[in-house]
Parts: sequence; structure tokens; C-alpha cells
Amino acid sequence: MTTITPKPLAGVICCAVLLTATIVPASAQSANRTVSDPSGRYTISFPTAWEVVSMNATPVAGEIVNQMGKNFFSMLMAIDPGASASAPTLLMVMSLPLQTAISPRTFGLMTQESMSEKLDGYSVINEGTATIAKRAAFYRYFTMRGKRGEDLYGVMVYFTVGKTGYMIFGAAENQPDTIRKSFTDIGMILETFRPTGK
Repeated sequence: MTTITPKPLAGVICCAVLLTATIVPASAQSANRTVSDPSGRYTISFPTAWEVVSMNATPVAGEIVNQMGKNFFSMLMAIDPGASASAPTLLMVMSLPLQTAISPRTFGLMTQESMSEKLDGYSVINEGTATIAKRAAFYRYFTMRGKRGEDLYGVMVYFTVGKTGYMIFGAAENQPDTIRKSFTDIGMILETFRPTGK
């Protein structure tokens, strides 16, 4: 299995964040209560109203998947259709192999410099370690601008299991009412994340 080094990893993450932060699937299907990665790398649950898209099956992720090799990079995205149309609330899960087993904090810190360089208006609000879904995790709250200039409030959560890294990116329109509702949902979704380390 191919593994990825820190610099390419950070670039892949930033590319994925930029791509998915502005996409609303035209024909997404209703989510099941629990969704599994096609390769069995994790399960996660969404509110039934959220729309779920396997990014591996869309042109958005095609370039990344082609560069990294088949079954290397896994992405799943879910969108709250009741959120703002100009900046929909979304959550994206990514998993990929690492060169060596590292802590969630080390994994998260590997991406910090690249995110500040590549994401427009990127500013860290808070970051640290936490226990999420009964697992050690590293989190980072931040603001950024999407490709259409919309202000977004985001979170990136990092988990590791052996030599597999998991990143969950959540974002919503940077408005107090939207943040309050959307991040309540995102927090509940994060608590359902179950990685397998495959």
C-alpha cells in the first residue's frame, strides 16, 4: 500500500477542503442512519435528513484518487440540505495510510502550515487535544473563505489508528445562529465515528 509523507499530505487535505467547501450534490441520496466507507475503514452516522455522497465516485475526488492510487484515499461527504444555500453545512471524512504510527496531535500539526498558506482567509480560533467518540483526537477550529468568497467557520478533527489517519472536516456559514445549530449536529455526528484502522 502506498503511504504519504507530511508535505503531500497537507496539500491533499487543503485541496480536498477547498473542493468540498463549495460543492452541493445535485442528486445525492438520503443518508442511512449509519454510513460505512466502501473499504470498511470506518462507520459514521448522520441525521436522516442529511444527504451523503461518496466522494470516490465523483469527479471532485477523481484527480486526488488518481494521483494517490486506487484505494489509497477515501472520502465521504454529507450535507445538511436545510442549511444556507450560499454556504451549506457539510461534513467530510477522509482516511489514508501514514508512513508510521503517530499521535492524532502530530497528525494534525503536520497540516497547519500548509492550511494557512493555501486556504484564503484562514485563521485558527482554537486547537487542542480531546476525547471524541471515546478516542484520542486533535481538533482545530478555524475560519476561512470559500471559493465564492463566503465566510465559513470550520473544524478539522484528526484521529489515528495504527498507520491509518482519519480527518473529519466540518464547515458552516460563519453566522452565530448557523454555527450554533450546525455545530450541535456536527458534534453529535463526530461522536458516532468508528474507525477500523484498515
